Amino acid sequence: MERNAEGFLVANVDQERCIRCGKCDGVCPAQGSAHVAAEMAYLLQSYDKQLRENSSSGGAFSMLAVDVISRGGVVFGCAMDEDCYGAHHIAVDNLTDLQKLRGSKYIQSDVGNSFAQAKQALDAGKWVLFSGTPCQIVGLRGFLGKKEYEKLLCVDFICHGVASPWVWKKYLQELEQAYGSKAQRVNFRDKHIDWVNFSLSCAFANGEMYCRPVTEDPFLRGFVANLYLCNSCYRCECKGKGYASDITLADFWGVEQVVPQVADGRGTSLAIAHTKKGQDLLLSAQENGIVQQVQMDQALRKNRSYYTSVPMNPLRRQALRHLRKRSAHSVIEKFCGTSLMSKVRRKSASIFYGFLKR
Repeated sequence: MERNAEGFLVANVDQERCIRCGKCDGVCPAQGSAHVAAEMAYLLQSYDKQLRENSSSGGAFSMLAVDVISRGGVVFGCAMDEDCYGAHHIAVDNLTDLQKLRGSKYIQSDVGNSFAQAKQALDAGKWVLFSGTPCQIVGLRGFLGKKEYEKLLCVDFICHGVASPWVWKKYLQELEQAYGSKAQRVNFRDKHIDWVNFSLSCAFANGEMYCRPVTEDPFLRGFVANLYLCNSCYRCECKGKGYASDITLADFWGVEQVVPQVADGRGTSLAIAHTKKGQDLLLSAQENGIVQQVQMDQALRKNRSYYTSVPMNPLRRQALRHLRKRSAHSVIEKFCGTSLMSKVRRKSASIFYGFLKR
């Protein structure tokens, strides 16, 4: 795996060593792989208010992870690097370290050797909960081969796409320069306003704090505008074909119209069980919070990303080219800002892009 010009980790074949066996094609996540099974939707909300406050939505991931750790198992998930510039997968077997895996990380995570570590734990007879993007779960399944592990529980989420780690690092370094201090902690889904109007927050070593809502923070604006997602995210092979996981998690958008009594503005999780194993894990989490079955059509009414990839921003290539020469803040403002010129630029690009697609 090597980083391309946009900062994403991509598979690169060493042509001098390749023997043309085709095995990599057979396990490539880009080919897609999914369960064909009856799906059941559940609402989840942790009883622990502080845990829910520190989670992206209702604390569902922690509810499941606590259950697996209580069985003596291991939980794999995405954690921010110490310098906050990147993200990678780590293994956690205790409740103290579980907080490292909570919350959304909007950049691509380096799985490193976590697949091999998961296999080692499974071969030792331990329960393993592996969480990641849908394509990472397909990658894990391909790595493990045809062997079915009874104690393996795979959890993914309804994925918007992953942002470029290079763009994020550039953006964060500019924030550090502005605040005159190194970042110690970042949160892409800070809920100090509320769950819907989430913010990007960053705590610095000098005690200063940056916090801006999604409508004001440049990086989040660029992310939701699909300005610097990985190319494959715009044509995700995991969409519309079913999921390879046991459980798919998401924000339960529109919960106030389905189960209004739990809609307090602090976050509610949605979970889709794809397997009997996944359903059993969800039901066993009931002692840690609310677990209530809901209708699939109601659950996914405002979660269309479950089925379809997000569209590529027509200004993406132009924006990434500008990012090589100018500051991230100024470029994102130029292409995703609220000024009249920014709006005109987006409208013109949209018309031109639509013409090319005819």
